[in-house]
Amino acid sequence: MVGIRAHYIDILEPNGELLVRHMRQYGDTRTDLSDYSTSLEMLSRNIGAWENSGFRKDAPELIREYIDNQPRAGRKSCVRMLSNLTKQYGYQAAVDALELAVKSNSVNKSDTAILAARITGYGIDTPPEPGPSLEIYDRTFLPVKDDGKEAVAS
Repeated sequence: MVGIRAHYIDILEPNGELLVRHMRQYGDTRTDLSDYSTSLEMLSRNIGAWENSGFRKDAPELIREYIDNQPRAGRKSCVRMLSNLTKQYGYQAAVDALELAVKSNSVNKSDTAILAARITGYGIDTPPEPGPSLEIYDRTFLPVKDDGKEAVAS
């Protein structure tokens, strides 16, 4: 179902629940909008459409190759993860996080979600804030060598 309003257009689920809202574009020329946040959910349900999907066509090459090389279950899992991250952090943050995860060879829900949270929260290159000094724990729990220096735990 589609709800056409004065300033936006709503795409609704069959039960009437809002799926996505697009701002209306006015003018004489055609306007195209690629919003993969909604199609990722559908694609995760029908992963057989991956080869012909608009997302695959427009995805960064690294992501496209990574997902192309996954078995069917891996493709489905990866697209579902992207869909969930998109809902929580936005499309661009989800794509950027997956791309970083692929580069670091650490594609899993937890690591990719942390990357997306950092991208949207502090920025991926922001150094961590200094925390409290843990020196007291070092003195308490690390053994002391005969020369009076603390031993380095390995």
